[in-house]
Amino acid sequence: MSQKNETKVLALTLLLTAGIVGGSVWWFTNNGVKISNSITQNQSNL
Repeated sequence: MSQKNETKVLALTLLLTAGIVGGSVWWFTNNGVKISNSITQNQSNL
């Protein structure tokens, strides 16, 4: 493979990885807040 093709593949792979990691962090932060709030409410009801 030529250097040009390797650079394109590397750039696409880095973008894809960054998107997956960023999306996962966003998803876990948003859902983590909801889970912790419901746990707190359940504990206060006991």
